[in-house]
Amino acid sequence: MPFPRFIIAIIIAPLLAAFAVFAQEKPTETEIVATKCWGYEVQAGLRLAANGTRIFLGTSEARIDAVSIDGRKLWSSDLGGEIASNLLVTDVGVYVASATTPTAEKAITASLRLLSLDTGITSQTIKLPDASQHSLHQTNGSLIVVSENGTIQSIDVKSGAVRWKREIAERFTGEPFFGSEKVIVASAAKQLFTVTVASGEIESMRKLASQPTAALYTSTGELVTGDERGGISLFLNDKNGEYWRFKSGASVSSVRLIGGNFLAASNDNFIYMLTPRSGGLAWKRRLAGRVTHIGILENSIALVSSLEENGASFISLAGGKQLGQVSLDEDEYLTADPTGSNGLVFFLTNNRLIAYSLNGCPAAKESGLGVTPKPQTTKN
Repeated sequence: MPFPRFIIAIIIAPLLAAFAVFAQEKPTETEIVATKCWGYEVQAGLRLAANGTRIFLGTSEARIDAVSIDGRKLWSSDLGGEIASNLLVTDVGVYVASATTPTAEKAITASLRLLSLDTGITSQTIKLPDASQHSLHQTNGSLIVVSENGTIQSIDVKSGAVRWKREIAERFTGEPFFGSEKVIVASAAKQLFTVTVASGEIESMRKLASQPTAALYTSTGELVTGDERGGISLFLNDKNGEYWRFKSGASVSSVRLIGGNFLAASNDNFIYMLTPRSGGLAWKRRLAGRVTHIGILENSIALVSSLEENGASFISLAGGKQLGQVSLDEDEYLTADPTGSNGLVFFLTNNRLIAYSLNGCPAAKESGLGVTPKPQTTKN
């Protein structure tokens, strides 16, 4: 005996509703088309930072330019010597380290400058250790400076006074990891130091079998490291040995915590997404060459460039799928990690700053900057 139609409808309707909800909640990975909005010519681009209303870039000629969201030059500041750090944009100004070019007669001398956001004029200068590279980070009212010569110091943002200074090793290698309470630095002697931000005390020192090249701390206290032999390891806060280890094919250039997983770049031309519990491989993606720069957009998309790639690829962080690509001119390449600000994505290359949009370019009047002041050039 066939079922009555109303009974069939009662059975099927909830199934159709459940399927509709599933279809709406299932993530989709659509192709990304980036629209070029403007370009700003620059010789020998080197450093890039943004704060929502301005873009700041540095060149290998030790010049800092401030550019509006719609691509107009606001000011330029010549530092002299060479840029020796990242550009750190804060509420009080732009921090940047510069160093003199060493000669047979003179050693390197380095200094930290605070440039005005509006004019680029130096309002503060602080002597730094004599090193060619420094890493800058601001946290809890302090400016943390990690110098390549093995020195870490904390500087009061308001007064410029040194709160504490520690000479830890003969030389640091790789990029330090900055947390709100800790700094992780690797020495050339295969040591990994954890230093507290508040006091500069060495919280721990771990001797590793291979030279560490990347490191980070999770919010729950786990330590993740990458090394020169391609190993990626997780150490629990209450264990001395490795909890798990993943092996890539070459030296690890970076490790990042993205959405609870670990995104690692290796010089074997792959990027890997690893799960935190076991170090299992969630996905991997092969690039045309060695990974050079990675920018993260809203914790969902990675913008990745490689040595053999003429541009950068949009990679889904959910599954590693390539969703699009940005192409550059011949003999043009990225010189800094791409960064996003105010609805735009910025690329700094060896000869220009380029702004792209994923949702259409905003009109100049929508930039919120009003009338651009006359560009200023200062020599500090």
